[in-house]
Amino acid sequence: MGLGWRGLRGDGAKGDGVGAQALRPSNQRAKLFGIIRRGLQGNEAMGKKPRIRPIAICLFRQGDRILVCEDIDATRQLHFGRPLGGGIDFGETSEAAIAREIREELSAEIHSIRLLGILESVFEYEGKPGHEIVFVYDAKFVDQSLYERTELVVQEGKRQFKARWRSLDDFRRDDPHLVPEGLWQFL
Repeated sequence: MGLGWRGLRGDGAKGDGVGAQALRPSNQRAKLFGIIRRGLQGNEAMGKKPRIRPIAICLFRQGDRILVCEDIDATRQLHFGRPLGGGIDFGETSEAAIAREIREELSAEIHSIRLLGILESVFEYEGKPGHEIVFVYDAKFVDQSLYERTELVVQEGKRQFKARWRSLDDFRRDDPHLVPEGLWQFL
């Protein structure tokens, strides 16, 4: 007997499935987040079947703004913004993963971590398919000065890039496009 996908809201109630069937992430920063790099590309290079990748992201808010990293999918010339976060390690909870990812990427501690919900994201990036189960969190920075900066330096391994506070109006104009698809329901 098979089980169909059912969404789970942050309050623990089951839903009809929170779909993000057409998630369209893009660009080098997305690779830095591991959207494709550690998931699909690693499996293809080793001749393995592509896998579904569990990730956790956080919707840090500053008034009507959210913190995102921006990039461009060169294949489709799609400019997009994605909240910070990353992969969930085996044996790690999604809540522990988001705290770890923010600590690694920004050298920052967070508190008041709250699960908003879960999205299933099936997307294409740089012409290749991807599939993620996305745990969407809300949290607050311990260091309040991070909310006053227009840009934050993000460290991913040996690479650095910037995260910016972007207005929700920018995303409503689709400049940049907000990913993963379905994220609006949590804003």
